[in-house]
Amino acid sequence: MKAITYSLRNDEENSDKYYSDIERFTDSILLEAERQFLPVVKSYMKYLENSRMEKLRSVNEYMYEFLSLGVYWRTYGSGAQKLNPFVGHLLVKLYNLRGKFRSVKKYIDSLRGVLSTFFLVPEESSLPQIDLSKLEKLLLWLEATGEFKEEVKRFKMWKEYFDSSEEDSINYMKENAVFADWFELKSEIMLGCYTGNVKSFQQNQLEGHKWTEDYIFCRRKKVEYHLGMFGAEIMNRAFLTGFRKTSGKAVLLPACMRLHNDEKCRAKKKSLDLICTACSNDCRINRYSRLGKKYGFEVHIIPHSSDFTSWLKTWGMNKNTGVVGVACILNLITGGLEMKGLDIAAQCVLLDYCGCRNHWHKEGIETDINADELLRVLEIEKEELALAV
Repeated sequence: MKAITYSLRNDEENSDKYYSDIERFTDSILLEAERQFLPVVKSYMKYLENSRMEKLRSVNEYMYEFLSLGVYWRTYGSGAQKLNPFVGHLLVKLYNLRGKFRSVKKYIDSLRGVLSTFFLVPEESSLPQIDLSKLEKLLLWLEATGEFKEEVKRFKMWKEYFDSSEEDSINYMKENAVFADWFELKSEIMLGCYTGNVKSFQQNQLEGHKWTEDYIFCRRKKVEYHLGMFGAEIMNRAFLTGFRKTSGKAVLLPACMRLHNDEKCRAKKKSLDLICTACSNDCRINRYSRLGKKYGFEVHIIPHSSDFTSWLKTWGMNKNTGVVGVACILNLITGGLEMKGLDIAAQCVLLDYCGCRNHWHKEGIETDINADELLRVLEIEKEELALAV
């Protein structure tokens, strides 16, 4: 099957090689990041500790945040300077409203699609020299898209830190932009084989998303896919100890893994969940549901990422359950950061490829994950899977 934008299988039978590659890639990036940016990250962590802005997380999580800021500056910094502040704040308000009032969500999405296409996609121009006022405009642009909700929360804390020492901070940000450029080149060499169709999708199919709410989402660059792969590995490492301490486990599977579409799938709706009723032996969600019943983990289907926040709040109150989130690359990081914000012990497994009809395919393609990777996360032996399915 031809990948739409990315495939962790890269024409192989499975994605085993990807998980080996991303481990090596992450190690190499962290080694260089520590060499260049450990002092500024340590300084930032000290600032957070003194200001009590948040409970300190791992050094590598802050390394990832700092790198992300550099990548987004290089990718969107130029266009962000041209965004009218009034329109930017209007888009932010509309995004917040769509989450609160589902009855008008489709109307808000239509309006956001028009405004986003018109105001958030300016003509390409050279990247300006970074300073704190330009960084502020970037953060507004990111927030206006609705695609970086959790990231912006963290970037705003970095902005406050930068404000406390402006002269040093500008130098840090300039160095970070150079590092982000190196990251893009390095990631293309080591991970580019998994994202080979991003450019062709945008050349051939992006026009069909113009004036729609997901236009910015579908325009995301290859380097952002690579950043998401790196971020997923960072989060799994950082969250692993807490996840293993939980007594119960729940696996969150996206609806795009179902064999049948909404009309034919017989899953029963329970609150925000869709509960598998085992209507087809060939359905991948049924497969993991059977495995869960045998080995004591729950399986939940979430229809779309827009329901993710509401669903997560129920798990935020259950500190004894570890959650495994499954999503495509572009959705996974925000979800993982939301889990962290709710103090949920989490791990993640990437979809091997995307295929939902909300964004990527007119009819929808049944997606899949690396079963061995899920078993590794859940600490279930591979032999047990064969007995369970």
